[in-house]
Amino acid sequence: MRFGTIVKIAALALVALTVAMVAAVKSFDVDEYRALLVREVEAATGRELVIGGPLQLEMSLTPTIVATDVSLANAEWGSQPVMARAKRIEAHVSLLPLLGGEVQIRRLVVVEPDLLLERDAQGRGNWEVSAIDPEGAEPRAEAPLPSFRFERLRIEKANIAYRDGATFRNAVIERLTMETDAATAPVALTVVGSIEGRRFDGSGVLGSSNDLHHQSRPFPVKLRLNSGGLILAADGGIADMAALRGVDLRMTFEGTELSEAARIAGYDLPQSGPFRSSFRVQRPENAWQIVEIDGALGKRDLGTLSVKGAVADVADLTGLDMTFSFETTDLSRLSALAGSPLPAVGPIKLSTRVTGAPEGWRLGELKLGLGSTTMTGSALLDLSEEKPRLVGDFTAPLIDTADFLRRPSRSAEVGGEGSRPVVDGTALGRLVAGDPVPVESLRGLDADLAVSTEQLVVADMSAQRALFRLSLRDGLLTLLELEATALSERSDINSMKGTLGN
Repeated sequence: MRFGTIVKIAALALVALTVAMVAAVKSFDVDEYRALLVREVEAATGRELVIGGPLQLEMSLTPTIVATDVSLANAEWGSQPVMARAKRIEAHVSLLPLLGGEVQIRRLVVVEPDLLLERDAQGRGNWEVSAIDPEGAEPRAEAPLPSFRFERLRIEKANIAYRDGATFRNAVIERLTMETDAATAPVALTVVGSIEGRRFDGSGVLGSSNDLHHQSRPFPVKLRLNSGGLILAADGGIADMAALRGVDLRMTFEGTELSEAARIAGYDLPQSGPFRSSFRVQRPENAWQIVEIDGALGKRDLGTLSVKGAVADVADLTGLDMTFSFETTDLSRLSALAGSPLPAVGPIKLSTRVTGAPEGWRLGELKLGLGSTTMTGSALLDLSEEKPRLVGDFTAPLIDTADFLRRPSRSAEVGGEGSRPVVDGTALGRLVAGDPVPVESLRGLDADLAVSTEQLVVADMSAQRALFRLSLRDGLLTLLELEATALSERSDINSMKGTLGN
């Protein structure tokens, strides 16, 4: 028998087998399996699955299973009875791969899904599900899951709501598509939607179906989202997709205005300028951590902030190790950000390294430059009480009180060095300026500070080897003690008290 004849016979046999399979499948009503599907989902999740419309099968070499009005119950403590619902779900399944135990979805379409994600007071998410274990039932050996592949996924008009206490956020996915050419090929993703009314679009490339089922290496993730002037990108891999462990993603987040990003997250901030940041999000085991943080915020005429460091456990901010550097020509320009008036002093340079402590945060390697004054030291921000309390110890070769009490000169604002602050008619010879110093913004913080300096300049008076202690309580700044040597004569002034502000 010729080879061509053999091929023809084999082809005819394959066609006959396919026709027989189609006829067999068409002979049963798929809607009879509704109850079985509902039972299996409830056993796996502990939640009730409802298929309100008929469960239909449209036959071809790529059969289509259609379910309408599908919903999944919410957690018992949820604010709504339903966690997820969809108007229509279509699954186009390849027929021949089913013979080998492989579910190959050529096309999956989810129309108008509505998803509610929420947390309760204990921090539990309604997406956390658990299988039902009937009392007295013998453990069943888990059947191996069939191999699962898909080529195209399309989600249309999805609504996603997130609720966490008083916080409520809403996102709309107008269109999301995922496509691949083969089980070993990467998956291309595109998405268009809006968050809190702000439109965004995104694209990316994910690992293949084989990468997902046989994770011999981290599942590749590369995504980029754009919303106006905000850009968020992720590039890396996830070693265990099922448990979401072994996460290692390089992230970048940048934009022309930080207040726009804050508004999406539910915070109302005044305009603070452009920002950029890069960091790695990792989850080796259970704890999420952020490392290799490198960020910058602000603009020259307002102030600039740079940040570097890492957080070992994001959930409770333990293992915090961050370095902050801040510069501004005039502190009063940040009054809108602070929410109350700030004194018109500057230029200012401030840097410190912030690390975690049992009672709060420790500020080490602290350096403050204000006019001709340069101070170094360390402090502890105690968060163990109802009101935060700052305890610090500082030293300086020179402290000129004019730097703290006068408006910066024009030359200082444009970066001129060696310029003295403008007096603006304030009487000389006083430790405190004639005009009140605004300290309303400090009412939420108490402080105890000890400061020592080789030279203390107060107007035209100069004192040597000065030591003084300051106390801040409910916005009232008090000079508790001052000891200094002035004009080669010893001067001890104990329990000297004065106030700054109204």
